Amino acid sequence: MKKRNGLLFVLTLCIEAVITIIVASAFSVRFVEVMGIVGALCSCLIYLLTSGGGPITDFFNAQNAAITGIIQERETFVFRRGPVFFASLIYFGIGFDFIYFVSEWYHSTRVKLGYFKVIKKHPVFNWIKTR
Repeated sequence: MKKRNGLLFVLTLCIEAVITIIVASAFSVRFVEVMGIVGALCSCLIYLLTSGGGPITDFFNAQNAAITGIIQERETFVFRRGPVFFASLIYFGIGFDFIYFVSEWYHSTRVKLGYFKVIKKHPVFNWIKTR
């Protein structure tokens, strides 16, 4: 059983990486910029699809009861955690870390290079400052 969970884990990471590559190439952005967003969306989608009971089930049960007149008993909320959900969470975490640390490095490098001193001398910046 552990071999199957490991395979599902790796397969989930590969599928999310392919989705990220497709989205990044479609919007002409870097892979890392989209990685956290795709990971978060996949985690939410997997959470919704693997859980049972809860408000979504209650909504559909109420809708069916209105149509058929048969009232069903309520189901308790159950979330089935598995390797797919954990792989998606880890993918989101890695993407979020990349976005955070790369942006921190980028901004600290720009400050060290004096990029903001050049911007302050730009005429548009002075026009905005005087308004």
